[in-house]
Amino acid sequence: WELYRTHALGLIVLDDHTLRRIVAEHPDQCQMSRAEQWLLIHHWDPHEWYPFHEGSGAMRRAPFWGMWSLVPSQAAEMADLDASWAYRSQARLITAIIARTVSLALIQSESPRMTTLLLRSIHTLTPRHHSLRNFTATVWKRKRQGIFWDEALRWVASSFHYYPWDHCLPNFLIVVIALLYAPEDFDQALKIVQNAGWDVAGNALLTGVFTALQTALDPDPSLATLLSPAIETMVLRLRS
Repeated sequence: WELYRTHALGLIVLDDHTLRRIVAEHPDQCQMSRAEQWLLIHHWDPHEWYPFHEGSGAMRRAPFWGMWSLVPSQAAEMADLDASWAYRSQARLITAIIARTVSLALIQSESPRMTTLLLRSIHTLTPRHHSLRNFTATVWKRKRQGIFWDEALRWVASSFHYYPWDHCLPNFLIVVIALLYAPEDFDQALKIVQNAGWDVAGNALLTGVFTALQTALDPDPSLATLLSPAIETMVLRLRS
């Protein structure tokens, strides 16, 4: 965890050999944003559909905070605090939106459409960020038109090709796409997460969150049922 925090900010400049060694030695523990992205830039297959990689890890941990705290405002605050050491204002707001949305989804007795929860969170936390609402609405519109998840991801890739690949907005839309498909097809949502180019621990973490969302549709889900082994492992790691 300390190694993760040290390198995620990219404050330490390492030579190529050291970068490769760090990534090779810690493939399942952390995502060194500068190190891993350097390797991905030099070895990225241009034929792959997904060019974006969220660097600090706070965004992929945001759904976890939504599940860990079933109080939406508290979940948003925890995600914002987690992101504060690596992100600036807009990205911190986005992590809060994701956490609040997941928290709302888990406490709803009759869960409304995920897009409603997303828009509600965006309106509550960032009332002036019209672009976030518009992009979320566009993704939802395309889904209603029957566009498959891989087509939606390609739309993100083409629409934001001029953005840095660790920019918060396209990565936010990747999470949005996964959340929108989760209630109807969890297999597709998991594919979106697993193909997102994040580290193994991050993928396992989000897999646990989507499993929790699926379980929440049961009549009486308990917190013990919601917490998968992957989530419990990450809880211990975050608290240590």
